[in-house]
Amino acid sequence: MAVRALVVDYQPTIAYTLALVLRASGYEVRTEHSGEAALVAATEWQPDLVIMECIFADMNGWSVQREFVDDT
Repeated sequence: MAVRALVVDYQPTIAYTLALVLRASGYEVRTEHSGEAALVAATEWQPDLVIMECIFADMNGWSVQREFVDDT
């Protein structure tokens, strides 16, 4: 089974580009564009790796990271 990578960036072009590179390297990739969507995706999809922007309109990326840690 492929390693799951969640890519989170508010700019879809950046998320898409990272996803292309990761898929070409054999990762299973999901992209999201907000902190809230990242939290939902992490809960539902259980990624092995998260690559995330630190600045979002809805919440700070560091806050999202703390939520990931608190949920484990």
